Amino acid sequence: MAETAATAIGITGIVGILQSLLQCYKDFLTARDFGDDYAILQLRAALLENSTTTWAIAVGLIDDSGAPCNKFLVARPTEENTRLVEATLGLIREKLDAANDELATYTSDESTSPDISTVEKTPCPPTGAVSPNDKPSKMKRAANKLHRMVHRQHDEQHPGTLKRTVWTLVDKARLEDALNKVTILVDRLNTDFAPVNQKQQLDKYCQDIKDLKLSEEELTEIRNTAGDRLSQRALKMLENERLTGNRFIGMNVTKEGTVNIGDHYDKDWKGESMTRQQGHNDLYENLSATDTAFISIGDHFGGKSPVQMRLQQLQAAAQAKSGASND
Repeated sequence: MAETAATAIGITGIVGILQSLLQCYKDFLTARDFGDDYAILQLRAALLENSTTTWAIAVGLIDDSGAPCNKFLVARPTEENTRLVEATLGLIREKLDAANDELATYTSDESTSPDISTVEKTPCPPTGAVSPNDKPSKMKRAANKLHRMVHRQHDEQHPGTLKRTVWTLVDKARLEDALNKVTILVDRLNTDFAPVNQKQQLDKYCQDIKDLKLSEEELTEIRNTAGDRLSQRALKMLENERLTGNRFIGMNVTKEGTVNIGDHYDKDWKGESMTRQQGHNDLYENLSATDTAFISIGDHFGGKSPVQMRLQQLQAAAQAKSGASND
């Protein structure tokens, strides 16, 4: 069993590095009055933090509370892979440490009155016409919400302070470069050392985002900001779920495979209205459209269905190819 093998190998050192790495995320996400650019970097870091934490929980290094579990639930829990994971986590910690050192250099004032919780509880302005400065503030609120949810117990015991500094003194390029490198390393964790139960990880990530109760606009902004693959995948899935009411897990489309999602109305259809149908809240898992396979999900009204039209196209192409070869 993977669990037995992991225990035999011994992964106490990995858990130690992981916990210090998660502390680095906390330090980076401490509320700082750096302005718009840093708010966007905070959001990226919060998404990376959630990707790292859900990975660690899914592979059994820690539980939901952050306590060590000393498991290593990956496909190949070998001693070599534990060393590689330890090295990868160490590199992520190194990059975040450097970024935190950069931020600490220019921290000039601290105040214990406003903290990260006050940012979270600030009411959002109404949706509609907003000023250009509003989007970064939404990103900051989303980053704070996500970070506080991941580490709720710690934050309740140790409320953060609002550190003020002059953003122009901070090397923005170095911070962005550090997060870009962290993104690559987090992607490596989630691909080279993917959890045995990847669905569990994706479900937890999605639930974490749902718990934030973001508006559709905020969800789109966050998805556009996400850098790592797990965040992009989960946020795209949630966006599709809101649009259709359906959830898609493990969709595989290769070569000339095609997936058509949505209701189809024939141009000559004479129904009473063409109002978009409500989503059915269905779950589609491990769909595969390979070669010339065609998958259509949705209702069709009048005329030929998308599947029938696709079949006719393939038949016409085959006949044309056959006629050309006979010539």
